[in-house]
Amino acid sequence: MKMLSRNTLLMTLLQLWLSSLAVAGQDSKVVPPHDMRLCIAAGCNNLTWTGDHYDGTADGQAAIVARYWIVTWTANRIELNGKTAAAVAEGYRAEGTFTGRIAPDGMSVADGRDDWHIGPRRKGTMGFTLTWNPLTNPNPGDGPVRDASGKNTTVNPGDTKSLNTLPSAISECEGDQCSKGGGGALWLLDGMHGVAAWRYGAVADLTLERFDGQTIVLSRADPPGTYSSRWAGPDGYFRARYEGSIHGGRIEGVVYYNGDKIHPGTWYATVAPEPCHPNVSCPLTMSQIRLLKQRSSNVHLSEAVAVCARILDANGAPAEESTLDSTVSSTICKSTQIRVAMQGVEDDQVRDPGGQLLGFLVCGMTGVCGDAQHPENMKPTILASRPASDGAGYTTNDPGSFLCQGLFSRGDVHLKVGKDGDLASDLTKEEMDKVLQMFPNFEENFKVRPLQRGRFQLVLIPGVAGLTQPYSTEFTFP
Repeated sequence: MKMLSRNTLLMTLLQLWLSSLAVAGQDSKVVPPHDMRLCIAAGCNNLTWTGDHYDGTADGQAAIVARYWIVTWTANRIELNGKTAAAVAEGYRAEGTFTGRIAPDGMSVADGRDDWHIGPRRKGTMGFTLTWNPLTNPNPGDGPVRDASGKNTTVNPGDTKSLNTLPSAISECEGDQCSKGGGGALWLLDGMHGVAAWRYGAVADLTLERFDGQTIVLSRADPPGTYSSRWAGPDGYFRARYEGSIHGGRIEGVVYYNGDKIHPGTWYATVAPEPCHPNVSCPLTMSQIRLLKQRSSNVHLSEAVAVCARILDANGAPAEESTLDSTVSSTICKSTQIRVAMQGVEDDQVRDPGGQLLGFLVCGMTGVCGDAQHPENMKPTILASRPASDGAGYTTNDPGSFLCQGLFSRGDVHLKVGKDGDLASDLTKEEMDKVLQMFPNFEENFKVRPLQRGRFQLVLIPGVAGLTQPYSTEFTFP
């Protein structure tokens, strides 16, 4: 039996002690190992860090069978997202979210749980083991790195502590959005400016305030009439300020919403050298990437446009599409842009003989009647908009089109609105309910037909009275 020398033994004990320090304490942050072994009931994968993710291979095989991306890696929680390299059933890849905590030995994960799914219908939960040998990663950059205060900081395996150049793409998460599902964002930076989109529908313009390779500060402004307008400030914009510390390819920090310094949130992000590559998890759909590309073009961010174009090309997605996914169409239906378009169309059709007939019907049912002296009684005012179902099949022979519904009041609505003139984004729910009680209201359905370069056609669907001609307009989104 070969005996270890005294120096080797001391070095081994020291390395084990350092590993135990890395998992001690609730707030300790540790660095993921360069090599690990992950096992589930079906077999094991050997994981090797490649710069922004782990490649998984079977024993004795060179072929990559799966890839894994780090979401969180701290002493109290680890989370990896995994995806097989090829489809395994019905044309779908197997995907899993692996969670657990670092065990007291510092060389494995305890309480491992794999929430897996294959396509939309097959899913389940199983246990897993994840182990590594701290003695195989003794080199600087492969173990815990301490900052000037002596605290451990988080870096990606093999990365340096700072970034030499400003990244052009960042995959971002706030709070627990990504771990709960439905969250996640893609930020594209082009010099001092940028654009961002979130999975749940928010869009924003970004301004870089500071970047020195170790820290980054950005401000965010969500335009009026977009998803975040319900939380907007007096100027109609929802705003946030992100302050982050850079640790290799990972950024962590705090975010202040609408200037609130008392209740900050948390955010983290990873630099994305190849954002939304087919083998990399993407926070956005390809429809959202197209809208992000269009927004980048609208604000003249050529590098951001190029990044979106590369994403679409890598995923085999056309630069333009006739069919939008439900997330994007719902966002359009709820936007200020479409309400402005609906108001214009409604103003035109109210002068149509068929529209006037509808006014007479309203007069008979509500007592609100327009005449030469009081035409304001028949004035329509858009209050809100939303997606609409198409039970009558208006879009059946028009692929890619979808329906939106506008809620209008009829009468002289004297209300002060913000700069964008949009009641839906300026009124509270209580104020909206009061308007609906005070004035007769009605709903109109509109068909939305995607054109090109962010342009859409809005077509009014005639009501029971019919119209003498079609009424439509075009609008731009975002």
